[in-house]
Amino acid sequence: MAEAIVSIVVGRLTDLLIEKPLILHEVRDEIEVAVAGLVRMKTFLRDADSRMDVERIRILLRDVRELAYDAEHAVESFVIKASSTKKSFQWMNRGKFCYDADDSYPLISICGMGGLGKTTLAQKIYNHSAIKTHFAGLAWVSISRKWQTDRVLQRILICLVPENKNSILNMDSDKLVEYMLQIQGRKKCLIVLDDIWSTDTWDALKAAFPAGKSMSKLMLTSRNAEVAEHVNLDGFIHKPEFLSPEQSWELLKLKALHTGNCLDITRDVKRMEELGREMVEHCAGLPLAIVVLGGILVTKPSLIEWEKVYRDSKSSLKAGKGLGEAYQREILSFLVWSYNDLPPQLKPCFLYLSKFGEDKWIKLETLYQLWIAEGMILSTDKRKGETMIQVAESYMGELVHRNMVQVRFNDVESSLTKFESCSLHDLMRDMSLIQAKAEDFFEVIHFQSGNEFHLKSTTESRSASTRVVIRLDEEYSSKEANYYFTKKRNEECYRSILLLGKFGARSLPQALGSHVANFRFLKVFSVEHYTNFSGAFSHINFGRAVGSLVYLRYLSLRDTNLLIFPSLQKLVLLQTLKLDTDKIYVLPWLSRDVLVKMDCLRHLYLPKFKVDVLGRKSKLRFNGLSKLETLENFDTTWCEVKDLRDLINLRKLTLTVRGSFDILEEMMKNLDDVASSPSSCLRFLGVTIVYCHFELNNGLPILKQLVYAENLNLRELKIYGRIPEVGLIFRCMYPQFVLQLYI
Repeated sequence: MAEAIVSIVVGRLTDLLIEKPLILHEVRDEIEVAVAGLVRMKTFLRDADSRMDVERIRILLRDVRELAYDAEHAVESFVIKASSTKKSFQWMNRGKFCYDADDSYPLISICGMGGLGKTTLAQKIYNHSAIKTHFAGLAWVSISRKWQTDRVLQRILICLVPENKNSILNMDSDKLVEYMLQIQGRKKCLIVLDDIWSTDTWDALKAAFPAGKSMSKLMLTSRNAEVAEHVNLDGFIHKPEFLSPEQSWELLKLKALHTGNCLDITRDVKRMEELGREMVEHCAGLPLAIVVLGGILVTKPSLIEWEKVYRDSKSSLKAGKGLGEAYQREILSFLVWSYNDLPPQLKPCFLYLSKFGEDKWIKLETLYQLWIAEGMILSTDKRKGETMIQVAESYMGELVHRNMVQVRFNDVESSLTKFESCSLHDLMRDMSLIQAKAEDFFEVIHFQSGNEFHLKSTTESRSASTRVVIRLDEEYSSKEANYYFTKKRNEECYRSILLLGKFGARSLPQALGSHVANFRFLKVFSVEHYTNFSGAFSHINFGRAVGSLVYLRYLSLRDTNLLIFPSLQKLVLLQTLKLDTDKIYVLPWLSRDVLVKMDCLRHLYLPKFKVDVLGRKSKLRFNGLSKLETLENFDTTWCEVKDLRDLINLRKLTLTVRGSFDILEEMMKNLDDVASSPSSCLRFLGVTIVYCHFELNNGLPILKQLVYAENLNLRELKIYGRIPEVGLIFRCMYPQFVLQLYI
């Protein structure tokens, strides 16, 4: 059937070229390319049609049919529109005609100024079902203005062969290049280099890409067309056009009125359209500017408010001529105006996003916890039954509604949040950084090797809400870093410190261990992905000093191997504690009760695999932590199972049961108590069972009880070991249920 449909469409498109030569003159070349591509497809469709029983072939044929119909529909729509307007119609998606999943071009480039939608278009291609079917490996890496060759290659390879992540991270430059060439030669890959700024960047990377013909393909986006030409003159370069006035209005209407925010009075609706059409003229066809304008207007339901926006926008964004650097500055000015239109409580939340790296997708679970710890989420906005995390998500929803933030959605129905991660468009981030600097919102300190570092004078006045972001490269200047941490300062000024290491940075400054107590008024302290200090016993000093930061609301030592001291129990205001690393040590005295006084804890992430309580075989206690909403990596070998019944406000729980069946039975009894509580709100339960003895008489009924208890919301189950009659237990399961068996 696919072959027949392609033949029909080829015939129809050929006829249209003959019947409507004048109307189709401007797009004749694109149509002929499409026809040629469809003709090439026919050579394999007859054989493919005979293999419809293969799922992958069936999906491919479906996509081919859709592609053929889309091509026909696009051309016919062009003819109809052009005939009715008596003039050429420019806005059709020409990119569709260039789609061949194919071998014609070794490189496809999307080039144009910031805000034209280059990355958005590339993402739609990258995520298309036909692309995912056609390529055996997909990799997307954002280059941006700061890049390192080895890091870029590592990120590409981890996307293409994730199972080899550990060995990839240990490869030197030559090995990375060799492995890149090997993978691209072994399987058909699509690699996207997003936001590549200069030819120098490509020159540093090109050794890792085949110089001749290859079945793997490369796609890049850039603000500079010279980059694409430098990479490969024979590649296909697509330059998105600015939107026409009609397209601009259609996009604005979609963003500003999609919720029905228009008045019933006909003259008001007409006047709103007049104002909208005039406002988009100032956007000069730039999609980003139009989308941001729509994000402002969508919150303004009345004509009076539209008129005010109209007056303000005229002074904030003038129609661009030449659309060069001057227009980019106008766009930034326009984005600042959109920031000023935010409700007061959203402004700090938005500025906070620029703390993180360029082109980074920020995990929203972490971001919400940081917002809350910083005091940015107002408890007065919490409705009955809501958690502060839900209020934080409503703030993010408003930023998304205003088109100021890009988000990825959680695809799991039982997820605690609707959104999974977020990021900022480059220009939006530039504006956010400018605004954060103007408002002294936070300070970035970059101990980059080879750069001079000038510490601000300690006599300089600082806001009481100073937030510090410290960036450590792989080979940062330890001298400057140690000087910073030993320097005397007005310690009351410092509210939060995030130590953000570059990919691969692994050691912390020696002075941090003994001088972290200088920042004793911190509310947020995050030190993640560091495995050692550059000095003997520094980790011990650090562990002791952390206990003096008694004002902390948020402490993350994720993936940081440290000695944790009982002094941690002094942090009675702590709301979020992240200790999820591969292994952690807790010193003996009072260790079992180290958590019980932290009755403000809402989110607790325990070590992933092992905790050694040195000198004592006792289990960690959780009694008194009734406010906990998240508890991850609970392990029955070193956590007290009976304390689970006190955690009546848990929303997410992941736990591991090891050893005897009796422990599993005790765990189930306590989980039943939690689930039967009137305040129970457990929405996600993940259980890992390691070598329990299910052959006992009552083992299987307990396992069935765990699997089928609806009130427990079991979503993930991993079992290590043999289970008799496994088919009887897992005959039917929930749609969102994930089961993994390791025998």
